[in-house]
Amino acid sequence: MTRTMKTRWIWLGIVAALLVVRLATSPVIFRVPFFYGELSQEPRFVFLNPFRSRAPEKPANQALLAIKSGRCMESLESTDMQPKDKVDTCTRFAGRPLKDWDLRNRTDTADGCKLIYWHDGYPLLEAYVRKAEGGWKLAWILSLET
Repeated sequence: MTRTMKTRWIWLGIVAALLVVRLATSPVIFRVPFFYGELSQEPRFVFLNPFRSRAPEKPANQALLAIKSGRCMESLESTDMQPKDKVDTCTRFAGRPLKDWDLRNRTDTADGCKLIYWHDGYPLLEAYVRKAEGGWKLAWILSLET
């Protein structure tokens, strides 16, 4: 084997190792930094890691299912939101019912996770879940629509 072939194999091994580390440690593989939503600062194209832990997403998805089925105040009952914010959020969703959503971005921190859901190519809402009692708890939901 020639020296250039060895060098190529070494570089290929380094790139593969970095990719494995990225897949093992991050919920997002890549964010395309050039395209953002018109009204939000959320990137339009985010490649989520298919091997990510979905545990932080479960409380938010359960709340969204409850909101979709018309049980908005129930779903927000145990959140950290102020009563006025709960009413505002439920009023907003009552005026335009939640039909479907798509998780398009996720940012993890040491004690929480911010989830951005989109609908029809536009940011719909932002949910924040935090670690609590050995699991994950929905802290708040904010509608991004005007």
